[in-house]
Amino acid sequence: HTSYEWTTQEVYSTVTYWLIVFGVCASFYPFFFAIAHLVLHFKGQGVSAADAAWAMGLFTMFSIGGRIIGGWLMDFVTARYVMIAGYLITICGSVVALNTTSTPLAYVCAALLGGGFGWTYVTGGTMVGHYFGPAVYPKVFGMLMMISSALCAMSGIMGGKLFDVFGSYAPAFQLNIAFSIAGAIVVFFAYPVAPKHTRLVEAVAN
Repeated sequence: HTSYEWTTQEVYSTVTYWLIVFGVCASFYPFFFAIAHLVLHFKGQGVSAADAAWAMGLFTMFSIGGRIIGGWLMDFVTARYVMIAGYLITICGSVVALNTTSTPLAYVCAALLGGGFGWTYVTGGTMVGHYFGPAVYPKVFGMLMMISSALCAMSGIMGGKLFDVFGSYAPAFQLNIAFSIAGAIVVFFAYPVAPKHTRLVEAVAN
C-alpha cells in the first residue's frame, strides 16, 4: 500500500500503470470473446443449446467465485502473482475449449474461463489501488476500464473473422492463450513504483 498521494498525471507517467492496463486488456480479451462466441463454439462441438446456455451460466457463477478467491488470496500473496495465477486458469480453460467434445467438458471449460476472468479482474483493480492510493483510484481505474473495454470489445469481431477464415474457433482460442501468456509476462514486471520526486531525492543522496 502506498502512503503517498499520487496525482493522475504522475500515475499516467509511470510504466507500471500502463503494464497493468495491458494486463487487464489481456484478461478482458478472452472474456469478451467468450461472451460473444462460447455458446456457438459449444453448439458446433455437438453440445445442445440448453447445455451450452447452462455452461454460460456456470461461466458467470465461476466468475464471481474467481473474484472472491482472488481477493482472498491477495491478503497473503503479492497481487501480481495472484493475477498471474488467474491467467493460468484462463489458459487451462482455453486448452479445454480446444478439446471440448462433450457437455461435461463444456462445463469445465466455462467454469475455468469464467473463474480465470473473475480472478484477474479483481486483482488488476486492486493493484491500481495498492500502488497509487485511494485519492486517484476512481480516475485512473476508470481510465483503465475505458481503455480495456474499448479495445477488447473488438475480440468478438476478431473471433468471428477468424472463424470465417479458418472454419474453426481453434485460432481464436489460441489467440486467447497468447494474450494470457503475454499478460502474465507483463504483469510479472508491474512492480510497485516510487513517486518521481522520491526517486530524484534518493539519486541525489547517493
